[in-house]
Amino acid sequence: MLIMKIILHGIGVAVMTLLSARNVLAVASPLPTGWYTAAPCAILNIESNLTVTWWMLGNTPSACSKYCSTSPGGTIPSYTVAGVAYGNQCHCGYSYSHLRATRAYEEECDVPCAGDPGQMCGRWDRIQVYSSLPREKPFFGPPATTPWREVHECAVDTPDHVFANVTVSNPVENTPAVCAKYCESLGPQYLYGGVENGGECHCGTGWRNGVEPLPAPFYECDKKCVGHGTIPCGGSWRISTFTRA
Repeated sequence: MLIMKIILHGIGVAVMTLLSARNVLAVASPLPTGWYTAAPCAILNIESNLTVTWWMLGNTPSACSKYCSTSPGGTIPSYTVAGVAYGNQCHCGYSYSHLRATRAYEEECDVPCAGDPGQMCGRWDRIQVYSSLPREKPFFGPPATTPWREVHECAVDTPDHVFANVTVSNPVENTPAVCAKYCESLGPQYLYGGVENGGECHCGTGWRNGVEPLPAPFYECDKKCVGHGTIPCGGSWRISTFTRA
């Protein structure tokens, strides 16, 4: 009995070692250079723009993105969007606009990856999307013009607002560039600006109490700008900020 317990204990240690090694492998397998998470979890259906599907025994977000980015078969241009679903499915495409518009809760992407059960790879009707497309295209509007620069693609706002000495306006036409020009018109001390909830333009002299806001997932800043149906201007209590400081 003692020998059997020792053997079982040894097997348990070996299993834990393998699981630990698998998790280390997951951390050590980043997305290809220039790729990022475009949608942590989205609805997958026949209207998806990711219509090319491959089945991979070693499927993971990293493996799928690398496969899509290296022109599978060598007969077509390299794909710029990849997605993992149902554990072993690797989807490739050139646009993720539909998927981004139909995002899902992250916990719904709960099927372990075929190539690494320590990672999740979507579900039969859910997909995790990765891309090398510029983040500001086609969803993020033109940035505020020079000398303004983006600070937060998306950040959390509060009832007290993120800026010191804040002024909030509701222009008929709102974009980051329009808001930046408005902030400039208030005076040289207004070095910070932000767009929120589609129709709000926020201007301030700095961060409230000198503290930057908490970041939020970029897909939470998807409320379309007033007067511009294709450019997003933050979201509900979510602000995209920029500065000329």
